[in-house]
Amino acid sequence: MPEKPITVQEIIEIHADIIRDFGGASGIRDAETLDYIIYQVNRTNNILRKSAIILNGIAAGHPFVDGNKRTAFCRG
Repeated sequence: MPEKPITVQEIIEIHADIIRDFGGASGIRDAETLDYIIYQVNRTNNILRKSAIILNGIAAGHPFVDGNKRTAFCRG
């Protein structure tokens, strides 16, 4: 059974939860980077690769104003 694609909105909601729980500034700094991360994630079916793409993409690409590493390392 195919997996449901990850959406930008889901990542934004996770980020909002992280900022609410741990503090920091909210907002998207670079929407194109976030779009590209999600594009890459949805091109693979390997769950470990998906996790690595999200972790690296958010922690290194800094699509958010604040809390990028916190969001990248979120355990859901």
